[in-house]
Amino acid sequence: MNLKLVLTTLLLTTGVAFTSSFMKRAHPNFSGQAPQGYTGANPGQYCTACHGGASLNTAGGLVSTTGLPTAGYLPSTQYNFTLTTTHGAANRLRWGFAIAAKNSAGQDVGTFSTSNPNAIVAGGELTHSNPPIQATAAASFTQTNLTWTAPVSPGPNDQVITFYYAGNAANGNGSSSGDFIYAGSATSSLVLPVTLSNFSVSKSGKSVAVKWRTEAESNTNYFAIERSEDGVRFIEIGRKPAAGSSNSPLDYSYTDDVPGLNNTTVFYRITTIDLDGKKSISTVEKIALSGFINFVSNIMPNPVRAGEEIKFTVQSDKRQQLNLFLLASDKKVLKRVRIPVVSGANIAAVKIPAAWSNAVIFLSFEMDGKKQQMPLLLAR
Repeated sequence: MNLKLVLTTLLLTTGVAFTSSFMKRAHPNFSGQAPQGYTGANPGQYCTACHGGASLNTAGGLVSTTGLPTAGYLPSTQYNFTLTTTHGAANRLRWGFAIAAKNSAGQDVGTFSTSNPNAIVAGGELTHSNPPIQATAAASFTQTNLTWTAPVSPGPNDQVITFYYAGNAANGNGSSSGDFIYAGSATSSLVLPVTLSNFSVSKSGKSVAVKWRTEAESNTNYFAIERSEDGVRFIEIGRKPAAGSSNSPLDYSYTDDVPGLNNTTVFYRITTIDLDGKKSISTVEKIALSGFINFVSNIMPNPVRAGEEIKFTVQSDKRQQLNLFLLASDKKVLKRVRIPVVSGANIAAVKIPAAWSNAVIFLSFEMDGKKQQMPLLLAR
């Protein structure tokens, strides 16, 4: 035999064997576990690269999920989900799947896990693992006990996440022929640490009712209720503990007892403080107050430095005693002062202790069964 012909035949035979071996390694019968990168996350790359039966998403079937956070995800939150592959006829015996979660930069995001004995985490994806051949042919199959955990600290590219998933309705003949592949996707946007809705203020007798709702919360610590007389400089007047983490709507309320402002417009807002110290400020709501009976006015200066005096005017219709309580933000009494007044306008003064500084306290005035309260800002 011609030596050149022998060598050529040998090279061709070796090349075919190598190609066959390479293709087998690259696209083998993946009943054990699906290869990565065939969920559609890479454009055009689906399990149809190996499995043959029909074109993608034909033969009357589909793949769908339940439980993924398609309405928006919260950081560090676990989402238990299922994945169902449906075929157009009840003649399938084996079912495979794969799912990936990608951010806007095409990177794996979050963490998959499972307690399903026929599922496994492979790289950043979750896929089938040795799916059994079913005893009875069926038109659909649901993969259960699947979990995706959102990233703890979402980055700039994690504001929108896309889940790519594929299902394999296989005939169970031990090869990649005669199988049908279905694929789909779903997106999820990052939910801010707190989403406020229904924020409102209204008069309730001599008080102002402040109400708000959170549609969802993540990592929230507390809410600071703030009030302003000019809509610019706000002073914290109270706090409400937050839920920390919630996927359900929660209602909150705070009662501003006798704000001590008459015939004027008062502004309110809610500042959310997270567990990591970050703040987010709500929109501003305002209310026109009238009909409150004020007997103390002209409190000056405000802010005041610790160790200095504040002066104010007390209007009285008789000789009596004014009780002034200096309160902490949690309404604990820090100091009590008794001030005698006479009929008419009285000018009174109280010294702020030098040890107090850089905080907000409240002045609570009580006289003749009436009560008036207002914040006092302590400057450095």
